[in-house]
Amino acid sequence: MKKTGIQFDKFLIYSIFLGILLSRSALADVLPSEFVKKEVTFIDKKAGVTLAGKLYLPKVKRPLPAVIVIAGAGPYVLGPYFLSLADALAQKGIAVLCYDKRGLGKSTGDFKSAHTEDLAQDALAGFEFLRQYPGIDPLKVGMIGHSQGAQIVPMVAVESGNVAFVVLMSGEGIRVDKRHTLSDIRVATYEGADPQVIQVLKDIDQKSFRELETQKDDSLVKKKLDAIITKGLSRLNESEKGQLRGVLGDDLEAFEKKELTPGYGAALVRDPGEILQKIKCPVLAINGDKDTVMVYPENLKGIAKALKKGKNSNYNIKVFPGLNHLLQYCKTGSPKEVVPPQVTFAPEVIQFVTDWVVKKTK
Repeated sequence: MKKTGIQFDKFLIYSIFLGILLSRSALADVLPSEFVKKEVTFIDKKAGVTLAGKLYLPKVKRPLPAVIVIAGAGPYVLGPYFLSLADALAQKGIAVLCYDKRGLGKSTGDFKSAHTEDLAQDALAGFEFLRQYPGIDPLKVGMIGHSQGAQIVPMVAVESGNVAFVVLMSGEGIRVDKRHTLSDIRVATYEGADPQVIQVLKDIDQKSFRELETQKDDSLVKKKLDAIITKGLSRLNESEKGQLRGVLGDDLEAFEKKELTPGYGAALVRDPGEILQKIKCPVLAINGDKDTVMVYPENLKGIAKALKKGKNSNYNIKVFPGLNHLLQYCKTGSPKEVVPPQVTFAPEVIQFVTDWVVKKTK
C-alpha cells in the first residue's frame, strides 16, 4: 500500500503500537490496577445456555454504575476489540460485562442456529445478571451494542424497561430492505462502478426485495429472482457484469441462495424505528461517515427520527469522519479496502463513548 502522507504514517505507527499493547498477553501487564477483572458466567434460562464472560469491577466502595457490551454479527469471543473499551470505562469507575456468544469460547449452546431474537434473550439474561451482581447499582446499568448488537440493545431495553441508558454503535435506523440497497450502492460507488452498473444494481435489489416480501412460494420466488438477475445482466457489457458481480458476489447463485434463506424476506421489512421509538432512557447513537453497512447519514437520521417520534428528547447523535462500520480509520469504507491493522475502535470513539457514559451515570 502506498503512503498517503504524514498523518497516515503516524497512524500506522500508532496502530502497530496499539496492537502490541492490547494483545491478550499484554493487557494485564500494562493497564492500571484501579479495577479487577473476574471470569463470570450467567444463564439464559429460556434457552438453557450458559454464557461465559469477563466482568470489570472498579475498586471503589460506592455502588457501581455498569454496562453490558453486545457484539455485532459473527462469531465473537472476548478480545481486544471490545475489551479496550471496557478498560477505558472501568478506569472511569464503570463496571463492564463482556461475554462470548453462545456456542463460542467458553459459552455453551449452538451459535450457528441462533437468530437475533435468541441472542437478545442472552443479552437480557446478562443484563439482569449485572443488575443483581453485588456492588452494582441496579438503577444505573446500561447497554452498549455494535451493529447487530445495536439491533439487540433496543429490543432488550424495551422488553426490560430497566435499562438506564443505551449506546448504539453503527446501528440501523431505516427499514432493512432500504438499508441493504443503500449499502450495495455505496459499496459500488466506492469501488468505482459505472453509473449503468449502479442503476442495474438498484433495480435488482428493489425488485428482488419486493418479490421476497410479497411472494410465499419459494420455487416461484427463485424463478422470479432468476429472471430479475438475467434481465439486469442483459443490460450490461462484460466489463460491467464483472463490476456487478464484484458487489453482489462472484457467484450470483450464492447471492440468490442467501436471499432465499428462511426468514430473509420477513427480515427485509423489519423497521427498527418501531422499537427505537419505544425507548425512553438516554440514547447515544454514533456512526462513521464511511460506513458502507449502516450507511451514513440515512441510518443516524432514522434513529433520531424514531426517538423523536417516541418523544424521547434525551439523545445524542454523533458522526466520526473517516471511520468505517467497525469505527476504525479508512479511506473509503469499502469491504475490499485494505486498511492498516487495527485491533479496536478509533481512540476518539472510545474517549467519546466513555465520557458520555460517565456523564449519564453521575
